[in-house]
Amino acid sequence: MIDPFVQYIVSAAAIVTAAATTGTFAAAVAVYQLAKQHERTLHGSEQNEAWDGLVEMVTTHREALEEEGTI
Repeated sequence: MIDPFVQYIVSAAAIVTAAATTGTFAAAVAVYQLAKQHERTLHGSEQNEAWDGLVEMVTTHREALEEEGTI
């Protein structure tokens, strides 16, 4: 028979481990979503044909300014 105190400690450890695992998963999902948003902002999205991304926009604007002799 296991001592009730030991059962309590094991149960508490299992709860802490489950909470840490859940928190780590939530943090990983948040980082993944932020990385995908960052990628879409920089390089555009296939779902939105009107948005080619900041990289393309800056390149296009730089070429236009170079053609005008502004830079």
